[in-house]
Amino acid sequence: MKKFRFAILGAGHIARQFCDAVSRIDGCEVCAVASKSLVRAENFAKENGVENYYDDYEIGRASCRE
Repeated sequence: MKKFRFAILGAGHIARQFCDAVSRIDGCEVCAVASKSLVRAENFAKENGVENYYDDYEIGRASCRE
């Protein structure tokens, strides 16, 4: 079964809650996070087990397409 993949735009409190919610759903994953700050995106990714992180929203959004 193909996974439903999400890109998170922004690395704040709501994004953390969303990432947690997605992790609880079978067949879904957060594949990328993008933030205006690369450091924030990287920290978010490391803390939440997200493989890809970016400081460009368009690249982050596009990175989850297969």
